Amino acid sequence: MKNLRIGQSKDIHKLIPGKSLKIGGIEFFNNYAVDSHSDGDVLLHAISEAIIGALGKGDLGMHFPMNAVNKNRNSEEILTTVLEMMNKENYEIINLDTLIVVDNIKIAPFSNKIKINLENILKNKNINIKATVSEGKHKDFIEAIATILLVKK
Repeated sequence: MKNLRIGQSKDIHKLIPGKSLKIGGIEFFNNYAVDSHSDGDVLLHAISEAIIGALGKGDLGMHFPMNAVNKNRNSEEILTTVLEMMNKENYEIINLDTLIVVDNIKIAPFSNKIKINLENILKNKNINIKATVSEGKHKDFIEAIATILLVKK
């Protein structure tokens, strides 16, 4: 039997007035930014932490603490570092399922662009991007949930 590992994570940030924010490495130009220590890409944070969890290596904050080194850090750098950890442990991604929850930003017109960017970063095409709204319950927040399945190479 193959050695399978599953990881799940959720990241949430407050939306604040601004010019743009990143979701899945894609910049959305709108009236919002995120209140975050790094660049605040909730989707890349959720994916990164899901991988860390699947590897049994704790959480994102253990590897990328809130310090001067990580202030305004590009989340693609974070994910690349986590992928190096995954490769060092000799695992690869079988499947990634994601969900973005946000009321004030339309994700659907950009979901394919996000998917293509993730395929390039992760070197994997088994990626699903979903989006929904909180129906006004969390209109000042953006949230991403990621579930990932890894297999030993």
